[in-house]
Amino acid sequence: MLSLAEAIDQPTWDVLRDGNALWEGHTVVTHDGQHAARSGLVSDGQSSTLQTIIDGPGALHFWWRVSSETNADVLVFAVNGQTTALISGEPDWQEVTSALSAGPQFVDWTYFKNATGTAGTDRGWLDQVSFTPDGAFAPAPKALATGAITPRLSILENTVRLEWTAQTRKSYEVYYKDDLADEAWTRLDGEVLAKWSEADGKVRADSYHATVEDLPAGRTRFYKILEY
Repeated sequence: MLSLAEAIDQPTWDVLRDGNALWEGHTVVTHDGQHAARSGLVSDGQSSTLQTIIDGPGALHFWWRVSSETNADVLVFAVNGQTTALISGEPDWQEVTSALSAGPQFVDWTYFKNATGTAGTDRGWLDQVSFTPDGAFAPAPKALATGAITPRLSILENTVRLEWTAQTRKSYEVYYKDDLADEAWTRLDGEVLAKWSEADGKVRADSYHATVEDLPAGRTRFYKILEY
């Protein structure tokens, strides 16, 4: 099952949830093409909160979006109980960076629904949360997946080999799940290898292929390949 910490790309953080309906890991509406956290489905006058504590000083960075009644039902980001940012309506994914002061900082994201009226799906989403302490190098932003690849599969003894036509300026990640009912995909640790042929000293564009090998634990395994 996909945890909230994994959903926001911080698997080592202690992430808590509170309110009338609880936030959950979600793999359909995401910013990075993999997973995100989604607020609980609340009724009029209710709220749903995701919260954690971060030791400052430093910069907190995240992506969020919402589907709600404009200027009525809102997704709010707060630091130590003070509202720092809010969104409502039907915006696309938005990027937020917030400077956190020194010491433990209590941060939370809350979807508030007012007493009347409904629009959209009444949900908020949070993805790709990161924190850079002051004086540290900011991590390079991860590119968004630009497409999905259908590989050719071959099996030799207990090894599954996946091969697909690739592009020289793209990178690839392979994911798997052993049961289609599972919500989350797991990234395959196997190294992606490339091969190609040349003509007149140049790589033939139509000859570039990538492969990866896997040793599945069970008899059935499902794969997907993301291109960046």
